[in-house]
Amino acid sequence: MSSPAIEQAIRQIYVDHPAAVEPILTSRVLREDFVRSVQHLVAGATEDEVLQHLVRLRKRGADKGGLPRKTK
Repeated sequence: MSSPAIEQAIRQIYVDHPAAVEPILTSRVLREDFVRSVQHLVAGATEDEVLQHLVRLRKRGADKGGLPRKTK
């Protein structure tokens, strides 16, 4: 699966998603909802791929093309 396509879909979904990365990773319901949303944009993306890219983008930070921090 194309990494840039998955990362672009994650960025797009994350902006409108109500939860930050940590709750998405730890809550089965939030995780399934987020992964399904990404898979709707990128057919064939696996849950593992989506979650790996989600963590990678969180670590990268918004200033380096990753994900912005969400306030609680």
